[in-house]
Amino acid sequence: MLTIAQQLHSALENYTPIDSQEKSYKERMLRLLDICNEDSFSRTNLIPGHFTASALVTNLARTKVLLVHHAKYDIWVQPGGHIDMGENPWQAAQRELSEETGLSTFSGRELLFDLDVHLIPASKKEPAHYHFDLRYKFETDENQHFSKNEESNDIKWIEMDKVATLQPDRSVLRMLEKLENC
Repeated sequence: MLTIAQQLHSALENYTPIDSQEKSYKERMLRLLDICNEDSFSRTNLIPGHFTASALVTNLARTKVLLVHHAKYDIWVQPGGHIDMGENPWQAAQRELSEETGLSTFSGRELLFDLDVHLIPASKKEPAHYHFDLRYKFETDENQHFSKNEESNDIKWIEMDKVATLQPDRSVLRMLEKLENC
């Protein structure tokens, strides 16, 4: 049986980046796996960083996206976070989606949708480090009840053509551009 690191290595090898930026993220992720192996999933691996997983959620008509306003970083992003011990990234994306939105019913496929590497600023507890974010696409009924948790200031459905007005993280806009082409 393949380890989680081996499974991810295979998924990354088979992933086709859409541009040179995403290609560089893929290369950095493969290097992290080669150097750190299973430790690359541990949130204590701070040099250079560790894998995280997140969920881009659209309504069934694919006209809206569900975003959270991150309390700590003051930006609009997709739900996501750290990968717990024994979880694979797909499982972590599903768990984070449920934890951060309260959604219990959604659908998606265990296929990477987007890759991103972003710097997390230093805090009192941790030095600056990178999150190597593995992103998956999900859909759900927009009428389903959702609720934010303590990590968010707000959560809401936003029409795709209005997302840019919220000044989200640039990578959110890149994912929306991908949605237009699939």
